[in-house]
Order: sequence, then structure tokens, then C-alpha cells
Amino acid sequence: MNVHSPSAAKDLVARPATPPGGRRVARAQEIRGRLLDAAETLIAERQSAAITARDVARTAGVSDGVLYNHFADKHELLLAALIRRFERLVDVFQAELGDARTSAPPPDLEAGVVRLVGSAFRLHAGALPMLANVLSEPALFSRFMAAIHRPPLGPHVFMDPIEAHLVAEQRAERIGDVDPRAATHLLVGSILLAALQELVAPRPPEAVERHLRELVQALVTGLAPRGHHLTSPRRGHPP
Repeated sequence: MNVHSPSAAKDLVARPATPPGGRRVARAQEIRGRLLDAAETLIAERQSAAITARDVARTAGVSDGVLYNHFADKHELLLAALIRRFERLVDVFQAELGDARTSAPPPDLEAGVVRLVGSAFRLHAGALPMLANVLSEPALFSRFMAAIHRPPLGPHVFMDPIEAHLVAEQRAERIGDVDPRAATHLLVGSILLAALQELVAPRPPEAVERHLRELVQALVTGLAPRGHHLTSPRRGHPP
């Protein structure tokens, strides 16, 4: 081949020489990814306490000692796999929020809140099984809880969008004189409880959707009959 030809020069530019150690780095990243994939697969099948380093190695298709070239121990690997899975759930949640911003606006207050609550519920319903999986190992559970509460993760990831939506609706005068943060806490508490119920006794998707819609309806319409206002009981009188 004529190395001075334009096509040969183009090939040389398009295929730069592999830098020293580049292949080793790529190979290490590949093995690390396989170990994480194997850990995720096993976590979906059994409790973390029942997973051994040998189980992970065999699932990943590597020799038993390879795990310790990439992670300090089994717990560090499982923690990394759990965090990676949680981050993917957050990515899906944020993508749904982005889709909601670019789609047609909801017809009313209830429809907009229902859409947000549905996305937050899917995030929690995906995360709770991971927490349940590591309950048998308190040290791993504590490390996972600490990790998902540190920036850029944390409760603000799913609470702030709900509160921001309620604030915007209040400015549009579709919400009365209530505290949007307090309403957000009520919604998130209900979402957590609903996700916990799904962990214990799963229901058909349509039943879950109806339940979430009813939760939002209860908050939007309030507890008092229409035309009535709740007042604090007078001192000395029972509520």
C-alpha cells in the first residue's frame, strides 16, 4: 500500500495507534462491567447475603480471584451494582419529566399531578426491592442508604419536581393557599406506602393506576365537603 496516498493518510488518522496500556484499561473496564452485570443478575434472583464472590465470578465468566482485582470485597461490588441500578431508575424518572415538559400541558391540576405521581411511584417501586434485598446485611444496607442520599442523588431528586409543579400551579391560581412543600410530603409519603404495598402484594397495573389517581383526588379535592372550610377546634373542646 502507498502510505503517501490520500486514502492511506486518512486510514492512519482514523485508526490511531493504541496508547500504551490502552488495551489493558479497556480489558479491565470490560471485566468490571461484566462483574457489575453479574452482580445485578444475582441480586434480582436472591438475597445479597446468599451471594458469594464465587457466584459472581462464575456468572461473569471469570476466575474466582478476579473480583478482588476490581473491588475490595463482595460488598463493594454489590454496592456498586445497586447504585448503578438506582441511577438508571433516576435517569428514567428524569427522562419522563423531560417528556412531560415537552408534551401537551395537562388539562387540569389533577391530571398533571397524577402524571408526576406515576413517575415517582415507578422510581420507588423499582428502588424498594433493592433495599429489601440488603436488609439481611445491615452494613451493606447502611452504605447503600448513605450512597443514595448523597448528591447528586437524594430525596430532592423526586421531591423537588413535585413541589415545583405545585408551586407553578399555585401561581396559576389552580391551587389555593396551601403549603406546596407540605402537600409534596403528603404525596411522597403516599407514594412510598403504595410502593411498599406493591413489594408485599403486587396488584395489576390498572389497580395501581387507579389507586394513585384516588390518592391525588383526595389531596386535590380536600377532606371537607364542598363549600365548607376546616377550622381549628376551640380550646377546651374535642376536635
